[in-house]
Amino acid sequence: MPGNPMAPSLAESWSASADGLTYEFVVRKGVKFHNGEPVTAEDVKFSFERYRGTAAGSFKARIAAVEVVDAQRIRFRFKQPWGRRASHRQNPKANTDQMASDLTRLPHGDAVNDRARS
Repeated sequence: MPGNPMAPSLAESWSASADGLTYEFVVRKGVKFHNGEPVTAEDVKFSFERYRGTAAGSFKARIAAVEVVDAQRIRFRFKQPWGRRASHRQNPKANTDQMASDLTRLPHGDAVNDRARS
């Protein structure tokens, strides 16, 4: 969001488990594709699975599972606690903020638009 790079945009909120292995994101209601269809947790999962960016291999290697909880919630389960520094593992808020920042780099163009067209 303008002026606040860590403000949620696609996700209206997120949470992390105490062990740093599970992160759950709530997709903002009212977000729509160019064709007017609503963006759902299934679309987020589809885009994540299709992501082929520079860091895709190393990022996806950390993921044990991606689960759609319901239409607005998606859960990422990691093989090991997420975090680039030991301090992140002891600070779930910083940890979640970093993951949210990384996830905002996922494509929301062609991959999501392809899903909307199918």
